[in-house]
Amino acid sequence: MSLPAAAVAALVALLAGAAGWRAAPWLRTLARLSAHDQRQPWTLRPAVVACTCAGLAALSVLTAHAQELPPATWSGLAVGWVAAGAAALVDAAAHRLPDVLVLRVGGVGVALAVVGALIAGRPALVLGALAGAVVGYLVLGLVAFAYPPGMGYGDVKLAALLGALLGLASGFGPAPWWGGAIVAVAMLLLAFVVGGVGSLVLLAARRVTARTAVPFGPVLVLAAAVVAAGFA
Repeated sequence: MSLPAAAVAALVALLAGAAGWRAAPWLRTLARLSAHDQRQPWTLRPAVVACTCAGLAALSVLTAHAQELPPATWSGLAVGWVAAGAAALVDAAAHRLPDVLVLRVGGVGVALAVVGALIAGRPALVLGALAGAVVGYLVLGLVAFAYPPGMGYGDVKLAALLGALLGLASGFGPAPWWGGAIVAVAMLLLAFVVGGVGSLVLLAARRVTARTAVPFGPVLVLAAAVVAAGFA
């Protein structure tokens, strides 16, 4: 890793962390927790939000650099990853994935990255993003349709966002759109494995029951981050 890339990653992480710290009260509002609510979910504490946003932003830059993505896409990828991470923290606290984070902020991030790829003359990256988004949406969409109690449509939209972000970072080879589909499948498989093992551990520890709803958003983001780290 070159010094400029490390410096950019550190700067982006610092900015994202500061933004996450300031956004923590807003995330409590999105989680429908009032300022006077006695509940203090640890996932929405400023330090946790700041560290999550900083880590994902840095990961996005390091991944983009390792995959030789055009610098014009870096800011968009960082915005998308931070939005996904913030949504996952809200999901862990309140079992909801706000559209304002997943669709609006995350969508803006993907749009910025796509525009940057087109400006840089890398339309293949757009195909990778599209393939990743479609696979993420369709697979979890089918699960949500088949078993609504076990999967919400917020998870479906988050999977599409993460699939697009991973697809943008997989634009390599003669048919890069295949890369977008493959990394989205890898993310979903890993998420199901981690989610299943995590649920069994919680059941064994008696922290949940068989009827307890466990948020899937954090698992999705964790799985996507692990796949992305493989690129870096």
